Amino acid sequence: LAYRLRGSINFPTALKLAPFVNYFDQLTVQVLSLLTTFFLYRLYHLHRNASRIDQVSMTVLAASVATAVGTALSYLIYAQSDRDLTRGLILYYWVLVIVFVLIGRYVSSRAQRAARKRHPDRLLIVGTGEVARMILQKTVQSPHLGYRVMGFVDGQDGTREVAGVPVLGSQSELSRI
Repeated sequence: LAYRLRGSINFPTALKLAPFVNYFDQLTVQVLSLLTTFFLYRLYHLHRNASRIDQVSMTVLAASVATAVGTALSYLIYAQSDRDLTRGLILYYWVLVIVFVLIGRYVSSRAQRAARKRHPDRLLIVGTGEVARMILQKTVQSPHLGYRVMGFVDGQDGTREVAGVPVLGSQSELSRI
């Protein structure tokens, strides 16, 4: 797509590109650089509570690093080649990577949220003190995280229920619960 855009849009300068097949080796280097960079930045797993701003900034950063590394490697490997990557081709590639990755991450996160809402992970809170109550409150207020509190484990003070959620037993009975 970046190749087609560069061939049809005269920005930054007018240019006649070589056939696409000439750039296939360099495209492979760019894609491998992108995959490696995203792996190293740990961007293959969406985090439950990552903000959109964090996702966008990490995606832009990783795409920028991957594009720079891929371009440098392409230049080093194919330095004597007549099929140099043009500035416009690199720019379009970088922008398209960011746009398509962000769209993919948005669609994926929406699907994961919907799945978590339908099938939340079960959560057992250890303790019945103030911190445990805060965890319960935060979990109930954030259903998009995909947790359903099943109960508490502690019961040292004989409490049978905390904020309407049952105390299922003591820590010594944890394996049974």
